[in-house]
Amino acid sequence: MKKVLALVLALATVLSLGVTALAADVDIEDQDFANVYLKDAYTADFGGWTKATNALDVVPDKTLYYVLDKVEIAANTLAAAHDKIEVTPAELADGDLFKVKFDKENSKYIKSIKLVEKDVGGAAGRENVIEVKLNDDQTDNEYKIQFTASFTAKGKYMDTLAAGLKDFEIFFKEQTIWMGNNKVEEEDYDTTAGTGGIFVKPVKNEENTITWEDENNTLAVLTADMDSSTQYYFPKLSTKWDNVKYAELFNDQDAFVRQWVGTPEISSTSRAVLELNVPYIDDDEELTVDEDSIIVYEETADGELIDITSKGTFGYNDDDEFVFTMKTRRLGTYIFAEAPVTEAEDEVPADEVVGADKVNPGTGF
Repeated sequence: MKKVLALVLALATVLSLGVTALAADVDIEDQDFANVYLKDAYTADFGGWTKATNALDVVPDKTLYYVLDKVEIAANTLAAAHDKIEVTPAELADGDLFKVKFDKENSKYIKSIKLVEKDVGGAAGRENVIEVKLNDDQTDNEYKIQFTASFTAKGKYMDTLAAGLKDFEIFFKEQTIWMGNNKVEEEDYDTTAGTGGIFVKPVKNEENTITWEDENNTLAVLTADMDSSTQYYFPKLSTKWDNVKYAELFNDQDAFVRQWVGTPEISSTSRAVLELNVPYIDDDEELTVDEDSIIVYEETADGELIDITSKGTFGYNDDDEFVFTMKTRRLGTYIFAEAPVTEAEDEVPADEVVGADKVNPGTGF
């Protein structure tokens, strides 16, 4: 009896291994994505991507959408004499029907990768896409990032097919992302707040000017006499207000932040001149607060706010704009306030601060 039982168990093991082997032998051609789109710039054929190349170039801190396409499994692929099977993008994205897996190379530059529904490309309605969010990078390096996506059919999907078909897995073709900042070498350079992906190399031994703007106004101007050893620097300016950090400190007043990402150092023969446009100006070019009440803070690396108002001057520049002018060798984080900061008695829980009212949070970049 024991011998018979052992034989039955052995046969069961062999049969089990045999089914696995058969499943592995299913030959389904690697699939193409329908298209690729860049967040906030939904244009086809992005970055030179085609189904032939499966590669694109992009700057850091961007989000890409790879659109799933329908998959056709040819007749007789999963078993003899079965009809052609069509798997829709919606079925692939259904976690009850398929298990998705991502394999990544250079994954430290990928912030996240997941399946989502997104209205991309101007199509009517949402599409099933793989969303790839890239990390920011403040170097002049280029990185090769690759990923593959595979979808394994679950029992619930197999139950919708004819009996006796083999389990199967669908692979989409490997995608390559070349990520790197663009390089610019100019004496005078204009950029928009919130714009990243650019490394600027000033012209050495010359006076260089860089201007930051939003959709309506100039926000800041830096003028510097660059030395002979000038290097590329990352000039991204953010005006995004962080409620978690600042809500209680600047309660009941309008305050504005000007934050240079990475606090770039300016390689100049003497301290550079930084003009910060005062944000308390109305449509008639009039100050909306008393000039004497304006305070300019600089945030240190430890998060401490230092009053630097006395280190600069208020006045009108050559373009008749009211600015705060100071000299510096490094671009940091500056905050305009119309009253002194409030000393917080206790740390405010994040879930309370996030919903705090803020009259004017800046441009939102």
